[in-house]
Amino acid sequence: MSQKGLIWKIPCLLAGAVLGTALLLLTAATVVVVTPGARTAVLRTCVAEINRRTDLDVDLERIYLSPFHQSPVMLYRAFQGKADLPLHIEIDSLYIGHRGIDTLIYVHRLRLLGCLQKGESGSLTDRTIGVDSLLLDRTTFHSGTLISTVGVNVIVKQLQAKSPGLN
Repeated sequence: MSQKGLIWKIPCLLAGAVLGTALLLLTAATVVVVTPGARTAVLRTCVAEINRRTDLDVDLERIYLSPFHQSPVMLYRAFQGKADLPLHIEIDSLYIGHRGIDTLIYVHRLRLLGCLQKGESGSLTDRTIGVDSLLLDRTTFHSGTLISTVGVNVIVKQLQAKSPGLN
């Protein structure tokens, strides 16, 4: 009887160790995504990597993306094209420029409320973003060094648009 009990204990202990490790990793990933300090550290690392790999200067003070705060079931259904995905995006102090040459985009504050609407084909590229409200505060777009034949200079002091269901 003791040998039979030992035979079952080893697989049970192994399964428990694997399940415990998976739960520990899931908890750690959740803490990283939810904790503001961890999000800031990840953001700084991503911005530094973009600056290192491209000829752009990028600086971003804060970003909030609501899809990271949705349930996994809702995300799965939305990316399958079976449900709308609510969007709430906030960006503070985004600067993108050609290194040492020119400013391409500067956004002091951007707020977007809307949803990524479910698509016909299920493809992510076939989706429409429904915008309920958009706020751009102190925003500059300049394309002189990006596209040489087309020079676009836009300075927006403040743009605020509210229209539920605008596609």
